[in-house]
Amino acid sequence: MITKRKNKYPYKLTNRTNFYLCGSVAIDTYEVLYLKRELNIYETEYSFIVSFSGIAFILAGILNTYISKKIPSKILFLIGISISSFSYLLFSLAWNTFIICLSLFILAFGYTTFSTAFLTICQSTISIDKQGRIFSFLNLLPQAAIMITILMVNVFLNIFPIRLIFILLSLITIFGFISSLPMLKNNKENGTMEKTSEAIKQR
Repeated sequence: MITKRKNKYPYKLTNRTNFYLCGSVAIDTYEVLYLKRELNIYETEYSFIVSFSGIAFILAGILNTYISKKIPSKILFLIGISISSFSYLLFSLAWNTFIICLSLFILAFGYTTFSTAFLTICQSTISIDKQGRIFSFLNLLPQAAIMITILMVNVFLNIFPIRLIFILLSLITIFGFISSLPMLKNNKENGTMEKTSEAIKQR
């Protein structure tokens, strides 16, 4: 019974994060346009923002290597998706370069934690010989949903202000976070998953 639940878990996890992925990727896609239209940020300042974001992601990766050994993957997943979701909202409401940099700094820690925890959970619940096929299948729905979202945003950009669209997209990412909250339930299953992951690491 536990094995069946573990096998279904990656599918449930992916379905609950689809909203987050659609909103976040759409924001990333039109990020440059947003910065130009709303904040009048061009090449020089944008280069600085990109460099700052890169440094933030490197620091986040180093920190995440440490904390991932101390905190269960499910908790890390929820921490990461919550932080990154609200950082997108801050980015959408930003009124100057400092707030943009602050939101990206927060996003770096949130997204790195989220993605690392997501992969850890999937790898600990799917047997090695099936991981390639299942991961390929799990990517189909998110990729299709993301493509549709990006196309829809492209149409709406000709109708609505880009800041309004970004705020709505950030709220979609927050909805994705809220839909992931039920994963805190079933603590027995959580414990089994974490023990399995630890056993694999020890081997």
